[in-house]
Amino acid sequence: MAIILDEELRAVRLDRNFYLGEFLDSRTAAAHNIDMTPSADVMVRLVTLTRVILQPLRNLANEQYRQDGEPEYVMALTSGYRPSDLNARVGGTVGSYHTVGLAADFTIPGLTLQQVVDLCRKIPMIDKCIIEFDSWIHVQHPKFGREPRHQFFALP
Repeated sequence: MAIILDEELRAVRLDRNFYLGEFLDSRTAAAHNIDMTPSADVMVRLVTLTRVILQPLRNLANEQYRQDGEPEYVMALTSGYRPSDLNARVGGTVGSYHTVGLAADFTIPGLTLQQVVDLCRKIPMIDKCIIEFDSWIHVQHPKFGREPRHQFFALP
């Protein structure tokens, strides 16, 4: 039996364009009955990630690239919060920032990965920005109390 999150929880708005449910969607978690309910600490971190990195990044994409009359650019999240057991199942690294709610993987349809990285360089609190496998962008916020390392690189 799959664990189904309460729709009210999924509908929690983290910022103008982001909802909690986007960070919790996982076919692997559903297939393996992994509870995706975030703790209060993870919720605080997801709000921080969204308000300090993801929403400003989406805003920049639209300010810099959107032409008058065109629809807004959106972020397609491919991975957000991952409990440790889910992280292990999907081959995530031990200690992944996804497990504490401080990382997200995404694309911005209509923009190249390099265009997104160029925008990421304008976000002061990005700890890491990684082009992963020429397919998506991984960003993470530094753990609380740490300064961002501003690391930008690509994984083959």
